[in-house]
Amino acid sequence: MLSLTPQTGGTLDPAHVVGRDDLILEIANAARRGVHHLLTDPRRMGKTALLTRLCNEPGKATSAVKIDLEGSADDQEIVVRILRGLTVHQSLSRRALEACKGLLAEVESASVGPVELSKSAKAIGALPTLRSALARINDKLADDDETLIICLDEVTIAIENIAKRDRDEASRVLQTLRALREDHRQIAWILTGSIGFHHVLRKANATEGAVNNLDTVDLGPLSEPAAIELTEALARGIGRPITHDAVVLLVDATNGIAFMIHNVMHRLAAGTGEITGVEADAACNDYLSDPGKSGAFTHLVTRIDPYYSDPSLAKKVLDARAVAVDAASFDDLHRELGDGSTRDEFIALMDDLVADHYLDHETHLWRYDVIRRIWCHRRKLTV
Repeated sequence: MLSLTPQTGGTLDPAHVVGRDDLILEIANAARRGVHHLLTDPRRMGKTALLTRLCNEPGKATSAVKIDLEGSADDQEIVVRILRGLTVHQSLSRRALEACKGLLAEVESASVGPVELSKSAKAIGALPTLRSALARINDKLADDDETLIICLDEVTIAIENIAKRDRDEASRVLQTLRALREDHRQIAWILTGSIGFHHVLRKANATEGAVNNLDTVDLGPLSEPAAIELTEALARGIGRPITHDAVVLLVDATNGIAFMIHNVMHRLAAGTGEITGVEADAACNDYLSDPGKSGAFTHLVTRIDPYYSDPSLAKKVLDARAVAVDAASFDDLHRELGDGSTRDEFIALMDDLVADHYLDHETHLWRYDVIRRIWCHRRKLTV
């Protein structure tokens, strides 16, 4: 039986990623048909873990590589990271090195040190260089009837970084990525973003057209069976038996969010004997109520100010819905909470709150109860 040690940071071993099997298979099969995907869940909902597992098991005649773009500040750095990721990828290494020959300086040391575009590539320009390299890779893939899946992690953070300095450059990167998705049949793309594209496109002076050829996938938490499997595996990993009631309580209290389950089980590792429902409940409450422990989700509170045109109104709506127990219509919410906003302004606000995974689009209640609880703790709301 699977036995896992709680992981509270870093990257999971692909063999330790529990759940998502059907979704991973569905995405990989669709990618081979030329479908491109966008994963937009908030941080710590499992986007990177899914990509890690997918890249480890991409399927027949398929290679997949994950490239982290967080921290990229210009188009050249994005291109370098993509090309470097391709050239050091185990199954693509020889093919990619041949196709990208001369585009990266000191490509042989790409896995151990800084790399930049070669002088000739710089003269051509970063984005044209990327298009040229991928065209050559696509041709070689077509010869072998193979598919390459390029997984770009945290694209929206990279685009936002560029937009802060040059909105036009950010828009060019978006348009280039779109063109690459259209041009090469053997290359499929998966993009992720903890910040929604609906925010970033505004900052990049771009439209939905830059991303409307992506099939949006909302991961959400693990399914209940997968969350139970993970909890039981972690209990074995910390050497403590756990009652069925405690497993069910812990899965329910965390909404099946794998990262939270790992963190709560890490806390329970300090105890001894059988884990009971009472102990599991106390560990969950302690984790969720302490900002220092559940800080990985603090961004759900702090990101309101930089991304909403009326942060006060957004917080007012979220506060009201955090303590509500009944569904509410849009018109009722506008009438009760609108603060003089026009109907169109309030529609835009509510659309963003739904797109950012705070509220359910039908009931306008909080989408994840566990995130609602964290919000209430941070906002000092009585529930």
